[in-house]
Amino acid sequence: MQNSGTTENLNDVTKAPYTNGNSVFVVGDGGTILKSTNNGNEWISVPSGTTNRLNAVSFSWSGEGVAVGDGVICLSTDQGENWSATYIYNDKNAISVSSFYSEFWGCNILIGCDDGTLLYYGDTYNTWIDTALSNEPVIATGMTDLGLHVHQ
Repeated sequence: MQNSGTTENLNDVTKAPYTNGNSVFVVGDGGTILKSTNNGNEWISVPSGTTNRLNAVSFSWSGEGVAVGDGVICLSTDQGENWSATYIYNDKNAISVSSFYSEFWGCNILIGCDDGTLLYYGDTYNTWIDTALSNEPVIATGMTDLGLHVHQ
């Protein structure tokens, strides 16, 4: 059992692949993002740019990070050191996220929402495109160079 240093509920954890798993990120309520560079023994708080609840976090091999939550997408382009928040539709609560870096496609992000919507970005991180898949929550997303995977 490790002390995170926060009293906020923590909702998701991921290892950062660009560090061979040595860095770990946790997201939670109140816009909480915590980072550990020693496998969870010590945690530091990283400003997320939001106070909205964050539900999921993912990093690509290139060090680009994305944390998603209630009406918000937080992005980092510097291995989780700095984050910026983009607010999405008020009725969209993002509950799952995956990111993948491909030499052919660049960085790709898929976000699953509790209303059955899948979000992905167009040519910039500020242009999010939504596709309604069903009325069921999109609880997991994933992708490879060969395509995307969605679980409801």
